Amino acid sequence: MNRFVLILYYLENPCNLLSSSYCLNGGTCVPSNTDPPIASCLCSEVFAGLNCNSTQQSNPCTSNPCQTNGYCALSTSKTSYSCICQPNYIGDQCERTNPCISSPCLNQGICQGYWNTTNTWYICRCIGTYAGTYCETSLLNPCGGLCMHGSPCVNGTCVCPAQYTGTYCGFNNPCYNPICRNGGFCSVNLNSTSVSFTCTCQSSFTGQYCETQISPSLIAICLSQCNNGGTCVSGVCVCTSQYIGPLCQYTNPCLNNNSCLNGGTCFGQYYLNGTLYTKCFCSQGYTGTLCE
Repeated sequence: MNRFVLILYYLENPCNLLSSSYCLNGGTCVPSNTDPPIASCLCSEVFAGLNCNSTQQSNPCTSNPCQTNGYCALSTSKTSYSCICQPNYIGDQCERTNPCISSPCLNQGICQGYWNTTNTWYICRCIGTYAGTYCETSLLNPCGGLCMHGSPCVNGTCVCPAQYTGTYCGFNNPCYNPICRNGGFCSVNLNSTSVSFTCTCQSSFTGQYCETQISPSLIAICLSQCNNGGTCVSGVCVCTSQYIGPLCQYTNPCLNNNSCLNGGTCFGQYYLNGTLYTKCFCSQGYTGTLCE
């Protein structure tokens, strides 16, 4: 006949075997549910450690250091934090406006905001075949197909034929045909929407087109004969916009005959015999005598 013997083991609470001072600073000894049980200390709120023998670090997120609804994330040591900001903000404490909020990067470029103690800025991280500060340039077509009037794209720049100028060669070059007289040098003044010219004259000539010679006799004439509100400057009559001519004696023909189209700029001109005519300088994308 088989007999079964049941043997019961009683495992004593390990906390009973330890001195009352095992857990310090008001900590309580508690046994684990393991076999055999292990004693551990349940510390009060302000203490930590195996025996509650060290001061518990305060939670740095308690003071809500992250601004503009940023989330305070504790480090693994729970002694420091970092702020996870809402999309429109950056900074150590999410205190700065994100410079990427205006979406400056083109062609799906990724905008990354940066900051230091005084400034914020961004860098566009381009993808695929795009490059440039704003990822605006295609490496497959670096000028973006925008070069006009048959101008080639060389190293990302439109190289204009002599009769055109501008970033994309969309303006008539006002200096292409000789416009400055008496050896004057013509230079182009260009911005994103218009073009004009400046004549740099030889020392003995002046005027918009270097058409007027400077001489002692001219100074005397200038002082007495500038017409229609013109002002004598260094022996030359400087006319108001309504008049042209060496003595401002001619009405600007653009006032009554501005035939320039599509935003072109009208310039009044004259021949030495007194014949007046107009010339159009065209806006980008237009050409022709009247910018038509």
